[in-house]
Amino acid sequence: MEFLARGKRSEVYLDENKVVKITNEYSASNEANWLVKLNKYGIGPRFYGKEENKVIMEYVKGIRIIDYLTKESKKKCEKVLKECFKQCEILDKLKVNKKELTNPYKHIIVRNDKPVFIDFERCKITERVKNVNQFKQFLNSLKIKELLHKKGVNLEKLLTD
Repeated sequence: MEFLARGKRSEVYLDENKVVKITNEYSASNEANWLVKLNKYGIGPRFYGKEENKVIMEYVKGIRIIDYLTKESKKKCEKVLKECFKQCEILDKLKVNKKELTNPYKHIIVRNDKPVFIDFERCKITERVKNVNQFKQFLNSLKIKELLHKKGVNLEKLLTD
């Protein structure tokens, strides 16, 4: 296995075309449960299995969302952002708090012009859903707002289309 990354609560390894995420038993169980549920809605990397404190899932080879928004065209950025909002809306309807969307730099990977949300170990059920609002906050942060403005992306129009 090849080491990929270390997070606050886990280490991630690449094993052929699969990711093996090693964390504590609770986080592994939580992430596995959420991936099973959310994969049914086309959200998250494909879940392959769980072994003790390890979660085995699809390796999402792509680029981080900020890098994608920096280098791609207005049209492609708008398409990806609309899909991100669609996934946030699904999470909100399911009453899921993703907890990572105010700064999703490491939590949304864009592969083949499609966003893939990753890292579900902290997800939980909530009555006060906020994924859409958190993602809006991210897009309204100074750096991202300026980036999108330079490309001509109109956030208000994007949200009403």
